[in-house]
Order: sequence, then C-alpha cells, then structure tokens
Amino acid sequence: MNEATLQRIEELTEKVNQLLLARETVPAPITVTEPEDEFITTRAPASELKIYPMLKDALPSIEEDFFHSITRHVKNLSGLIKRPPNTPIPKARAIGATLAATSGVPVENIVSHAFWSNYNMFDTYYRLDRSTQSNMTEAVLPLE
Repeated sequence: MNEATLQRIEELTEKVNQLLLARETVPAPITVTEPEDEFITTRAPASELKIYPMLKDALPSIEEDFFHSITRHVKNLSGLIKRPPNTPIPKARAIGATLAATSGVPVENIVSHAFWSNYNMFDTYYRLDRSTQSNMTEAVLPLE
C-alpha cells in the first residue's frame, strides 16, 4: 500500500477510537417509570354490559367476547338482513352509506365522509337502494 492510503487508514482509525471513547463516556439515558393509572382498564367487565334481548338471541356469544371482534358481530347482523336468494351479504359500509342517502344526506357529504374518490365509487359499488326520501312528482308538480 502506498503512503497516502496508510495515512488515511490511520486517520479513520483515530476517528473510530474517538467515537468509541465518546460513546463510553456518555451517561446512559434515564428512564422514568410513570405511575400506573388506576382509571385506565384494558377491558370493561362483562357484568356491566347491558345487552338487548333481541341482539343477545341473534348473537349468543356476545356476552363472552363482546370486545374480541366487533367485525364478526357486524357480519352476523348483516346476515340477518332480508335479501333475495343467492345474493351476497351487503357490506356494512354499503349499508351505512345507503341509509344515509335514503334519509336525505347529500351525496357529497357521504362521499367525503367515506373517503371515496368520487360519486361514481359510491354509486357503482356501495349504493344498495336508489329510493330517496323526497317525492319528485310533488317537488316538480304543485298538487295543491
């Protein structure tokens, strides 16, 4: 090796030694343990839950594992919806959006709250029913 390479290796070795020495002299970080909050619980006691009888009959396991998986319960409840034979169970997102549209919520609000890219996403994939709360005949033609 030439003289310049050896000189560079010595410089780098010296810098590494300085960094190692600096790391050894830095005090260890101090960890502060916070007192445990008595008001925070990981799970509500099952004895304090009030369950509606109809819901309890539809989902017998709700008392045991209510907080375990809400998704499973939503799917079970969605299965109770009356629908034509051989049609898939509607998604909860579609049910909520359709109910909002049917009750008169502006479609722009539904699209923005659901974080859909545009109206076509809602209309094509999530709208289950096209009925509205307003009567177009009464709105256009004065019946009085």
